[in-house]
Amino acid sequence: MVTDTLIGAVLTSLVFSTVVLGIFKWYPEGFVNEVSEGREPTPRTVRSAVSFVLVIASILGGMIATTWWVASEHDVGFGGRFLVAWSVIVIGNVVDLVVLDIVIYTWISPSFMEVPGYPPMHDYRYHAVGAVKGSTIIGLPAALLVAAVTTGA
Repeated sequence: MVTDTLIGAVLTSLVFSTVVLGIFKWYPEGFVNEVSEGREPTPRTVRSAVSFVLVIASILGGMIATTWWVASEHDVGFGGRFLVAWSVIVIGNVVDLVVLDIVIYTWISPSFMEVPGYPPMHDYRYHAVGAVKGSTIIGLPAALLVAAVTTGA
Protein backbone atom coordinates (compact mmCIF):
# COMPACT_ATOMS: atom_id res chain seq x y z
CA MET A 1 0.00 0.00 0.00
CA VAL A 2 2.84 2.40 0.83
CA THR A 3 4.62 1.66 -2.45
CA ASP A 4 1.45 2.25 -4.45
CA THR A 5 0.87 5.53 -2.63
CA LEU A 6 4.45 6.65 -3.32
CA ILE A 7 4.16 5.74 -7.00
CA GLY A 8 0.89 7.67 -7.30
CA ALA A 9 2.33 10.65 -5.45
CA VAL A 10 5.43 10.75 -7.66
CA LEU A 11 3.30 10.54 -10.82
CA THR A 12 1.03 13.30 -9.49
CA SER A 13 4.08 15.42 -8.70
CA LEU A 14 5.41 14.93 -12.24
CA VAL A 15 2.11 16.01 -13.77
CA PHE A 16 1.83 18.96 -11.37
CA SER A 17 5.42 20.05 -12.06
CA THR A 18 4.89 19.80 -15.81
CA VAL A 19 1.73 21.92 -15.59
CA VAL A 20 3.44 24.56 -13.43
CA LEU A 21 6.56 24.73 -15.63
CA GLY A 22 4.40 24.88 -18.75
CA ILE A 23 2.40 27.78 -17.36
CA PHE A 24 5.60 29.61 -16.43
CA LYS A 25 7.03 28.94 -19.89
CA TRP A 26 4.06 30.07 -21.98
CA TYR A 27 2.18 32.38 -19.64
CA PRO A 28 4.34 33.56 -16.70
CA GLU A 29 1.72 36.06 -15.53
CA GLY A 30 -0.62 33.11 -14.88
CA PHE A 31 0.34 33.02 -11.21
CA VAL A 32 -0.18 36.73 -10.61
CA ASN A 33 -3.59 37.58 -9.20
CA GLU A 34 -4.77 40.77 -10.82
CA VAL A 35 -8.51 40.26 -10.63
CA SER A 36 -10.07 43.47 -9.36
CA GLU A 37 -13.55 43.77 -7.97
CA GLY A 38 -16.09 45.33 -10.30
CA ARG A 39 -14.07 44.95 -13.51
CA GLU A 40 -14.93 42.88 -16.53
CA PRO A 41 -12.65 39.90 -17.05
CA THR A 42 -9.90 40.53 -19.57
CA PRO A 43 -8.19 37.84 -21.64
CA ARG A 44 -5.34 38.04 -19.13
CA THR A 45 -7.58 37.26 -16.14
CA VAL A 46 -9.24 34.46 -18.08
CA ARG A 47 -5.83 32.92 -18.80
CA SER A 48 -4.98 33.29 -15.10
CA ALA A 49 -8.17 31.46 -14.17
CA VAL A 50 -7.45 28.68 -16.67
CA SER A 51 -3.91 28.37 -15.25
CA PHE A 52 -5.31 28.07 -11.72
CA VAL A 53 -7.84 25.43 -12.81
CA LEU A 54 -5.12 23.38 -14.52
CA VAL A 55 -2.96 23.39 -11.39
CA ILE A 56 -5.86 22.42 -9.11
CA ALA A 57 -7.06 19.74 -11.56
CA SER A 58 -3.59 18.16 -11.69
CA ILE A 59 -3.45 17.92 -7.89
CA LEU A 60 -7.01 16.73 -7.29
CA GLY A 61 -6.89 14.36 -10.25
CA GLY A 62 -3.74 12.76 -8.90
CA MET A 63 -5.20 12.48 -5.41
CA ILE A 64 -8.40 10.85 -6.67
CA ALA A 65 -6.63 8.52 -9.12
CA THR A 66 -4.09 7.37 -6.54
CA THR A 67 -6.72 6.85 -3.85
CA TRP A 68 -8.92 4.79 -6.18
CA TRP A 69 -5.91 2.80 -7.36
CA VAL A 70 -4.73 1.99 -3.82
CA ALA A 71 -8.30 1.23 -2.68
CA SER A 72 -8.80 -1.17 -5.58
CA GLU A 73 -5.62 -3.08 -4.67
CA HIS A 74 -5.97 -3.01 -0.87
CA ASP A 75 -8.89 -3.15 1.54
CA VAL A 76 -8.87 0.37 3.01
CA GLY A 77 -11.71 2.27 4.58
CA PHE A 78 -12.35 5.98 4.85
CA GLY A 79 -9.35 6.60 7.13
CA GLY A 80 -6.97 4.74 4.85
CA ARG A 81 -8.23 6.61 1.82
CA PHE A 82 -7.84 9.90 3.68
CA LEU A 83 -4.24 9.04 4.53
CA VAL A 84 -3.47 8.04 0.94
CA ALA A 85 -4.96 11.26 -0.45
CA TRP A 86 -3.22 13.41 2.13
CA SER A 87 0.09 11.59 1.52
CA VAL A 88 -0.18 12.45 -2.18
CA ILE A 89 -0.60 16.16 -1.46
CA VAL A 90 2.15 16.22 1.20
CA ILE A 91 4.63 14.42 -1.09
CA GLY A 92 3.57 16.71 -3.94
CA ASN A 93 4.23 19.76 -1.76
CA VAL A 94 7.65 18.46 -0.75
CA VAL A 95 8.56 17.82 -4.41
CA ASP A 96 7.24 21.28 -5.32
CA LEU A 97 9.23 22.88 -2.50
CA VAL A 98 12.51 21.11 -3.18
CA VAL A 99 12.51 20.64 -6.96
CA LEU A 100 10.47 23.55 -8.31
CA ASP A 101 10.82 26.26 -5.67
CA ILE A 102 14.34 25.75 -4.34
CA VAL A 103 16.33 24.01 -7.08
CA ILE A 104 14.73 25.35 -10.25
CA TYR A 105 13.22 28.70 -9.23
CA THR A 106 15.69 29.84 -6.56
CA TRP A 107 19.02 28.27 -7.57
CA ILE A 108 18.81 27.85 -11.36
CA SER A 109 16.42 30.82 -11.96
CA PRO A 110 15.57 30.27 -15.64
CA SER A 111 14.47 33.43 -17.41
CA PHE A 112 11.07 31.98 -18.38
CA MET A 113 10.12 31.79 -14.68
CA GLU A 114 10.53 35.52 -14.17
CA VAL A 115 7.22 37.36 -14.05
CA PRO A 116 7.59 40.74 -15.77
CA GLY A 117 7.19 43.61 -13.32
CA TYR A 118 7.56 41.45 -10.21
CA PRO A 119 10.72 40.88 -8.17
CA PRO A 120 11.92 37.29 -7.85
CA MET A 121 11.08 35.56 -4.57
CA HIS A 122 14.32 33.87 -3.56
CA ASP A 123 13.33 33.64 0.11
CA TYR A 124 13.37 29.98 1.20
CA ARG A 125 11.08 30.70 4.15
CA TYR A 126 8.35 32.05 1.85
CA HIS A 127 8.33 28.81 -0.15
CA ALA A 128 8.50 26.59 2.96
CA VAL A 129 5.56 28.39 4.58
CA GLY A 130 3.62 27.95 1.33
CA ALA A 131 4.32 24.21 1.36
CA VAL A 132 3.10 23.88 4.95
CA LYS A 133 -0.04 25.90 4.19
CA GLY A 134 -0.66 23.81 1.07
CA SER A 135 -0.36 20.58 3.04
CA THR A 136 -2.60 21.68 5.91
CA ILE A 137 -5.05 24.43 4.99
CA ILE A 138 -5.70 23.06 1.51
CA GLY A 139 -4.50 19.46 1.85
CA LEU A 140 -6.53 18.27 4.81
CA PRO A 141 -9.96 19.39 3.49
CA ALA A 142 -9.06 18.14 0.00
CA ALA A 143 -8.06 14.74 1.41
CA LEU A 144 -11.34 14.53 3.35
CA LEU A 145 -13.24 15.33 0.15
CA VAL A 146 -11.31 12.75 -1.87
CA ALA A 147 -11.80 10.10 0.84
CA ALA A 148 -15.54 10.83 0.92
CA VAL A 149 -15.86 10.72 -2.87
CA THR A 150 -13.88 7.50 -3.26
CA THR A 151 -15.78 5.66 -0.49
CA GLY A 152 -19.15 6.81 -1.78
CA ALA A 153 -19.96 8.57 1.50
